[in-house]
Amino acid sequence: MFRCWLVHRNEAANSLVGHENYCYALNVIVDIDSKETLSLVYELEDAINLALRADKRGIDCQNSLSEGVRNMLWYVGNKQSVLQLIK
Repeated sequence: MFRCWLVHRNEAANSLVGHENYCYALNVIVDIDSKETLSLVYELEDAINLALRADKRGIDCQNSLSEGVRNMLWYVGNKQSVLQLIK
């Protein structure tokens, strides 16, 4: 069986682990069943990144795509505002 992982890791985020302003990890996992779904997930990811960077609420730290599953991880400060953003 052939398995392939595509991982993007933001090395700058490592310095923020445990930082008081980014005390939560937001992990979004999406099953990818089509190119359209993947495109929508990339749009979601870009929107989250833009919103978190705009007011420094969080930072993208690692994303992966493996066996039809997109896994996205951010360090964030305020979990309630970020959950609203996701909705």
